[in-house]
Amino acid sequence: MDFFIKKNATLPLLKLQVVNNGRSDFDNFMKTIELSAIFFSMVDVDSGIPKITSKPAGFVEKTFIDPNSESEYYIYYQMTSTDTNRVGKYEGQFLLRSDDGVLILPIREKLFVYVQESFIANDLDYESCYVSEFPCCVNGPYTTTTTTVNPCESPTPIPSPTVTPTKTPTPTPTPTPTVIPIPELTNPILIDVDTYISVGNNEYLTF
Repeated sequence: MDFFIKKNATLPLLKLQVVNNGRSDFDNFMKTIELSAIFFSMVDVDSGIPKITSKPAGFVEKTFIDPNSESEYYIYYQMTSTDTNRVGKYEGQFLLRSDDGVLILPIREKLFVYVQESFIANDLDYESCYVSEFPCCVNGPYTTTTTTVNPCESPTPIPSPTVTPTKTPTPTPTPTPTVIPIPELTNPILIDVDTYISVGNNEYLTF
């Protein structure tokens, strides 16, 4: 009986089927399994050095849709990456310990486990395809920092900004119009009809 698994792999599951050969002691055998402590061991065939020593194993019943189908039972062991970190050929055995005694499986033939070399990256991080991550929770919980001000402490004065005075433009003086006084006419010469114009208390002769 041969079982193959890749280096550093944890699947597939190593299963050993309990065969129902029609004998009357099959039910008694299943009761023994149910009441037993199950362990798995694995030894390197070439060096004889144990790779796995009496690690806990289990058993499971295969269920069918048809209720009339006969039940199937399996003894199994889940490999770890440490169990498969070295390529080689190993011999595996299941041990069942109960009040009646110790049973080692398989009985009729040997179980060989082949750990094969792998060329694919198997140390990548696992990300589930069925888990929804909301934007609020992607980067983790947010923390708010609160600053407490001691009322007994004088607040640090904030310096006022320096105001640069703006130069006021010098107004350009508006030139004062020069008033030319009207000369007073003295001893006017009268020609024909002379006309006088009165300005205040003065009279001027016009031509």
